[in-house]
Amino acid sequence: MSFKLPSLVALRAFEAVARCGSVRKAADDLNVVHGAVSQQIRSLEDQLGVSLFERRGKRLLLTSNGKRFSDAIQDAFGVIERAATEISPTAHKRPFKLGIMRTFGAYWLVPRLHDLIHQKPGFELEMVTVPVLKNLEDTSLDAVIVGGDYVPRPEIDGTKFMDDIVGPVMSPQVAARCGIVDDPRAMSRSSALVTSSQLHLWDEWFAATNTPSVRFTRRQVFDSLTLTIEAARAGLGIAIIPQAYIAGYLQAGSLVAPFGFLRRSGGYHFLCRTRDAQLSDFKRLRAFLLTQGTVLPVDSQSIQ
Repeated sequence: MSFKLPSLVALRAFEAVARCGSVRKAADDLNVVHGAVSQQIRSLEDQLGVSLFERRGKRLLLTSNGKRFSDAIQDAFGVIERAATEISPTAHKRPFKLGIMRTFGAYWLVPRLHDLIHQKPGFELEMVTVPVLKNLEDTSLDAVIVGGDYVPRPEIDGTKFMDDIVGPVMSPQVAARCGIVDDPRAMSRSSALVTSSQLHLWDEWFAATNTPSVRFTRRQVFDSLTLTIEAARAGLGIAIIPQAYIAGYLQAGSLVAPFGFLRRSGGYHFLCRTRDAQLSDFKRLRAFLLTQGTVLPVDSQSIQ
């Protein structure tokens, strides 16, 4: 190795200052004197030949180089911690921190957690709701589950475990009131329920099914898919919903899907850092998702 790595003491001091925003708070966190932390930061900057912090009032802010180095250090410490707990029989493992979309977690993942816990007693999973992510910017997360079109990245290991299969659904009362049997034109007697992040989903469905567009009585927009699902269950109108989220409601008869479902492009992916992909917790969670999810043959009908 041609470049001498900084000492672990210096790296720990740097990580603490970057996280706490001041030398004083970092020293308290590490239970050392303030001067020791300052000395380690100066030594690290001298070795790297760049400034890692700039002072703004009483706070220390990371420079662009400092931010890049901080992200790498947090990532590396996370990998070391995870690997150490994997091999040590006496180590107390921290919970596996998984970033998920709120509606996916509530309607798909949580109802299946009993199977995962049964498969691996003692496995602690901490679920954190996050916006739709395409990579792991949040270094506190071990992995994320994302929906939509995923663009592969070399530092991220991505596994597709479920297709995005959607279709119009409504309560049986709405279907009866509108006289909906198998003619989509009857939907014009009801309201279209739309999620604000998917405003064009009805247009996609009409185009993919070669169905003439319907003029609904009104259009009601909700800011989350969870609200859209519950509005459909409450009989407020007709919504296009992923089949995976409402399979239980369809089976129970509280929602009906008279026009079936179509596959959209993309799907649901389990993403973790490439260097973590072969650790046992990651492999077990990935295998669980693959078992629970559904990926259709490529020649099945889909929305492009």
